[in-house]
Amino acid sequence: MDPKNCVIGIDLGTSNITLSYSNLETEEIHSFDILQVSSPRLFHEKKHLPASLLLGLSDSEQEEQKKLPWLAEQGSDVLLSSTPGSYAKDKSLEASDRVVVSAKSWLCHKHLDPKTPVLPWGSSLPPERKVSAFATIQSFLEHLKLVFDWKNKKDLKEKLSLVDFDLVITVPASFDEDARRLVFEAASACGFKHFSLLEEPQAALYSWIHNYEKTWREEISPGDLILVCDVGGGTSDFSLVCVGDEAGQLSLERVSVGKHLLLGGDNMDHTLAYHLKTKFEAQGTKLDQWQYFSLVNQARSAKEKIFLDSTLEEVNLSVASKGSSLISNIKSLKITKQEIEKILADGFFPLSGKEERPTESTGIALHDLGLEYEAETAITKHLAAFLEKSAKNILSSERLKKLLEEAGTHIELDLKEEFIKPKAVLFNGGVFRAKILKDRILQSLRNWGCTDIKELPGNDLDLAVSKGATYYAKLKKSGKGIRIQAGTARSYYLGVESSGIAIPGVPPSLKGLCIVPQGTKEGTSLPEPKKQFGLITGRSVQFRLFSSDERASDFVGQEVDDASLLLKELPTMTVSLESKEGKSELVPVTLSSHVNDVGILEISMHQTGNKNKWNLEFNVRKTEN
Repeated sequence: MDPKNCVIGIDLGTSNITLSYSNLETEEIHSFDILQVSSPRLFHEKKHLPASLLLGLSDSEQEEQKKLPWLAEQGSDVLLSSTPGSYAKDKSLEASDRVVVSAKSWLCHKHLDPKTPVLPWGSSLPPERKVSAFATIQSFLEHLKLVFDWKNKKDLKEKLSLVDFDLVITVPASFDEDARRLVFEAASACGFKHFSLLEEPQAALYSWIHNYEKTWREEISPGDLILVCDVGGGTSDFSLVCVGDEAGQLSLERVSVGKHLLLGGDNMDHTLAYHLKTKFEAQGTKLDQWQYFSLVNQARSAKEKIFLDSTLEEVNLSVASKGSSLISNIKSLKITKQEIEKILADGFFPLSGKEERPTESTGIALHDLGLEYEAETAITKHLAAFLEKSAKNILSSERLKKLLEEAGTHIELDLKEEFIKPKAVLFNGGVFRAKILKDRILQSLRNWGCTDIKELPGNDLDLAVSKGATYYAKLKKSGKGIRIQAGTARSYYLGVESSGIAIPGVPPSLKGLCIVPQGTKEGTSLPEPKKQFGLITGRSVQFRLFSSDERASDFVGQEVDDASLLLKELPTMTVSLESKEGKSELVPVTLSSHVNDVGILEISMHQTGNKNKWNLEFNVRKTEN
């Protein structure tokens, strides 16, 4: 295994993490077995690393931790007092207040700093023993690096490090800018040098391409629209990809991406746990918070067992009281396969109508600051909203309409109805191991007019994303393979305060200046807007950034009135810009922007008439291509 001719893909999943690799000279993509603690003083290898982190190790446990071969030889301050993987996941059944799960979802939290140690959420651990979502992600990546390096030294007798390889790390398509930057920072903190990020739905499609690159015409045709339906542990993502034919070769272009949906397997686990809680209470057993958290983890385990083993008809669960007589206080019950499938199918994949849309939040003034899950659990309703939004996005862009027309897509009726009807579905995510859930999506699409919809076969739901990331890493390094054309999934805008007569009690209007049109490729230097702006220097100022996934026709320099109403506002950046005189002043500037190779939007503001320049960076990576 040589970093010069080998590449790596990492699926940084919400529930499970996998790693795949491939030699540039061969077509095979291999899965890497990940070493991890299985029980005290023991470890094993598995194809996936559960994204669980056990905290609060005692002094004796920490001493045992130091004896692990990958830690004994290399050391890691990050992992001496915690352990990720199988053991952590198993311990969550009895010690849920010491185990961090779904850390990746917390990277998107709007109101809690992902670098503040608040996890496990709701835990009784003192603040100094908790960790942040960022630190947890860093721990997972650090663990991959340590076990990869140690295993290669042991098996291949070579001193190789994961940080020396070209690798691709996947993130949800729905991740916001801050979450992507945090993943990038965590990887950099672990010493990774040659890496990029890739949307999970694209990675899943790349895996399918790898399997069907030579026989794709047997499954899809030029003009088809492929719906990538990715429901993972913490998020649900939808993408639409147009199939084309260039000189007999398959060509693909992503034409639409769904909104951020914090909705997935975690919601399902809590739903099953709530159902089980009512069953326990019907038996006279009232559960406290600690017992309920344990029940959530048992529900997750039961769901996974039922999905993995088609012959399994029921699973036993139990909760224990915290009294002195532990055995006598254990309460048990069973949950059946039929119960699980009905609860998940009806609650998350109902056969809703084409016109039904997700319901809004309850409007209650006070909310817990935990994960901000979607108020609407019906994934089929979110899918219908996505297909409607996709039609509006395509209608707004002559480029996209021309692309679809040239590909042979006949969607004139779809655009008139403002509802896209895909021809094929590629499923991704562990929940789709349950055939009934895939069938609900397919039946819903048929009910909405997709009469000839088909499922694309052949993807490994456990390993598709890491293998697809590896395929993409090979493509980037070798230049050989089928590339999904995409660019930025949204258009981006800077807030510009309008000048005008001041009116008491009425704030100045805010326009959105388009600085990155949707579909901008990485490595692109964009033209300057054809006007000057006034920039306040010499004091702290705010830059307000907006985005839109429904304005594909906007161009650099276009101004959108009422930006706060028509565009989605992103986190505000507050900075202090130096002035030559050291005092606050308004200077005339021109703007230039560049999306670099790792998806960071670089904005330069040049003072008119001299060489003064101020630079800003925003992470706008919504895709890699």
